[in-house]
Amino acid sequence: MFQPEAIISKDNLIHNVNYIRKIIGKNVKIMPVVKADAYGHGMIEICNLLSDNGIDGFCVALLEEAIEIRKNNINEDILHLGVFEHDFNNFLLDSKLILTINTLFDIKFLEKIGKQTNHKFRVHIKVDTGMTRLGVLPEDLNDIKDLLMKTNFICVEGVYTQLSSADEENQNNTDNQRKVFIDASNFLSSFIKSIDIKHFTPSAGVLKDSINHFNMIRPGISVYGINNVHEKHNLKPVLTLKAPVCLIKDVKKGFTIGYNRTYKASNDKKVAIVQIGYADAVPLEFSNNGFVEYNEQKIPILGKVSMDLICIDITNIKIDVGDKVIIYGGKLTKIEYVVKNKISSVYSILTSISKRVKRIYN
Repeated sequence: MFQPEAIISKDNLIHNVNYIRKIIGKNVKIMPVVKADAYGHGMIEICNLLSDNGIDGFCVALLEEAIEIRKNNINEDILHLGVFEHDFNNFLLDSKLILTINTLFDIKFLEKIGKQTNHKFRVHIKVDTGMTRLGVLPEDLNDIKDLLMKTNFICVEGVYTQLSSADEENQNNTDNQRKVFIDASNFLSSFIKSIDIKHFTPSAGVLKDSINHFNMIRPGISVYGINNVHEKHNLKPVLTLKAPVCLIKDVKKGFTIGYNRTYKASNDKKVAIVQIGYADAVPLEFSNNGFVEYNEQKIPILGKVSMDLICIDITNIKIDVGDKVIIYGGKLTKIEYVVKNKISSVYSILTSISKRVKRIYN
């Protein structure tokens, strides 16, 4: 069957988690981010693997992701990083669900539902320290205080923020956000004695500087083996994306290849058609610009990337129908290097690996 496949290394996943643990030390909790189908790696399978290796819970963006995890009998804490609707949902009463407070209205809604159900909600307060996206603004913290002092059905266990520029070499923005976060978290802790967790950083901040760790981290892309900072780290790529050659044909000099005829053969060529396209995480920017790997050789992509297919130049390479080429994850196709000069980002590529790509865990 001609089908692209993602080979996912269990050993590399666990290596990365253990490597991150060495960086942060024994007293810092780790809650990996598994949103967007665990960055294309398969959320349920990744959660099961991580559950067996002693992580402290999972972070998700959507409540639906949390529900899916729980439906699969995965029982760790789940921190919902997003915004929840102010409509009652039975899953909100899950004892291991931690919700994020982004607004004053979130507190009012949860207190109302708590009174109706006699359920005490576990929450973390998110502070907007400069991302200007989700979270409570520092100037609104006094109002938050006034509300929380009157609540009986909300337990604030943590406080956190999101960094805007953690992966940049210049850390001025991160330094400024850290100062705002420390002030805000100290203020909240002064009257909320239940606050035990403070978390400040995703992957880049973890890899950059231990000052960012506080007592919990939320690593995302680094768990999957991607180093998104300038400093060197011993992370191992978890995913290798491969696709089979489904047809080989001879192309005469002067013939064009693909949609819009963007490639014209300068001489006679042998071309392999590969069963993978932009629906499977090969971005259009790779048209006439990218390459695949076979037997540690680079093979250029010819013509426009289609939804389901790419064409590659095998004029001087021995390759047969059914042979698989590496799109990402080989020695020459490490995903950070492949995307570096081709507009797409590591995040957008990994999260665009479609369901029709077969996941193989080994």
